[in-house]
Amino acid sequence: MDFWMLFSVMILVVMGVTMVFSASAPYALSRFDDSYFFFRNQLKFALIGFVVMIVTSRIDYHIYKGKVALWGIIVSVILLVMVRVPGIGVEENGSWRWIGLGPLQFQPSEIAKIALIVFFADRLSARRIKPTLNLLDLLPYAGIMILFAGLFMIEPHLSCTVISMLVCLVLLLCAGARLAYFVVGLAGMTGIGVAAVSFFPYMKDRVDFFINPYLDASGKGYQIIQSMLAIGSGGLLGRGLGKSMQKFLYLPEPQNDFIFSVLAEELGFVGVVGVLSVFMIFFFRGMKVAMQAGELYGSLLAAGITSLIAIQTFLNMMVVTKLIPSTGVSLPFFSAGGTSLVILMAAVGILLNISRQAGAEKI
Repeated sequence: MDFWMLFSVMILVVMGVTMVFSASAPYALSRFDDSYFFFRNQLKFALIGFVVMIVTSRIDYHIYKGKVALWGIIVSVILLVMVRVPGIGVEENGSWRWIGLGPLQFQPSEIAKIALIVFFADRLSARRIKPTLNLLDLLPYAGIMILFAGLFMIEPHLSCTVISMLVCLVLLLCAGARLAYFVVGLAGMTGIGVAAVSFFPYMKDRVDFFINPYLDASGKGYQIIQSMLAIGSGGLLGRGLGKSMQKFLYLPEPQNDFIFSVLAEELGFVGVVGVLSVFMIFFFRGMKVAMQAGELYGSLLAAGITSLIAIQTFLNMMVVTKLIPSTGVSLPFFSAGGTSLVILMAAVGILLNISRQAGAEKI
């Protein structure tokens, strides 16, 4: 087992739970009259995630091939359709991303992202019989990508669409698709994104207020302005853990997508570099596992999981630092959210199992 990977993940999870408590306490007290509300939930799901990670690290990753991979796609499609069914789907802030079953709520999109990786890794490793994949080879995968992109967008869930499609392109490239096809895929995604901005008014607003948030400084541009204030006030060493000012009902829901802003304010540039360093250790170990896996399936599976977490991490940081428009992407292992944390830790368990079988713990 790759102990560097395990060590880095545990650090990220512990830091994430700590930051959820620090960032959410004022908001939780204001909304629920309980400053520990989000902290308890995140700690509970972190413990569940740890158990799930240990379990998946002990399960031979080859079990996910074949019928399991196919059923993962089928179940994901069904669940993504169910989010729009009245009485089952749960609407929040204009989006239908949750399924509610009594007290239990979960996001099918988080499951679908992993299901796509497993399916692509399985099919690409099973059907690849030549060094490169031509255009006809890629058509079935393009169809799957279009199907899931459509299902994500009817929620609507822009960040999940972007992340999932990028990961799929990475897997196709790793499996032998020509770089030109990868570039064409990126161009196609960009074109669809531009069209979506015109079709969905909320996306156009995000672009407009990304360019100039002061067009509506107390409304739609408010969150990014407060995020920049938080990051800027952190300085070199930060205000100190728990001493953020923006979390006191200035930065909306700071425990979610913009938790990195609170982290930067409290821990400063040094703390941000430290967190990035731990993430980079994880990404490096993940790609090392992918390169040392004994066969193509394990290599693609490891590359897909690592790429998923890496892309999501950097997109989140780019959003909160105003490098790209807001997409609603969470920060892995940090942002409050039970489904995401448990699914990510289950995926890390799969990575650990691949490393166990490949002997990737040797540096």
